[in-house]
Amino acid sequence: MNPTWSFPPHKHDDLCEIIYISEGEGLFTIGNRTYKATQGDILIYNQGVLHEEQSNPAHPLKTYFCGIGNLAVEGVEQGSLVPNHLEPVIHAGSYSYLVENYISAIFEELKSQVLGYETVSQYNLVSLIVSVIRILNTQTPPVQSVSSGTLGYRIKEYIDKNYTKDIPLNEIANRLYISPHYLSHILKE
Repeated sequence: MNPTWSFPPHKHDDLCEIIYISEGEGLFTIGNRTYKATQGDILIYNQGVLHEEQSNPAHPLKTYFCGIGNLAVEGVEQGSLVPNHLEPVIHAGSYSYLVENYISAIFEELKSQVLGYETVSQYNLVSLIVSVIRILNTQTPPVQSVSSGTLGYRIKEYIDKNYTKDIPLNEIANRLYISPHYLSHILKE
């Protein structure tokens, strides 16, 4: 492995990408922001987002890259895994072991190509995605990244799309990755 590896700015218009850092550290530019990420971090590049990666030669990165085409997660834009108001770099925390197991199992299955590897890989991918969503649901968005106007527009848009359904407040809050109390506050405004 080359300790000074880097990928120049690029994007994928047909897939979302999940990167798990199992060792080392590096700099990652996602959209217009640069992040330092280290062991246990997950980076998510939504479909069509410009990004670049650079390993730190003093602490070379060991990563798993997983591209997902035709991603459709309820409550999030098509081709996206992380909502726009949340940071695309998250720490796996207590999920580190699971995340690394799922993503490494996908690679092992694809490499072995033994009977049923496609099915096993698909189940591990679904488990990986669910784990990432669980981690995202435990995070609160930074105050500066969510303005009431933007969030209010997203709430209105969701209600407009689902006005024929009887939707409880908790469900709307879950879909928008906010607390029911905060949703109630925004609606009052």
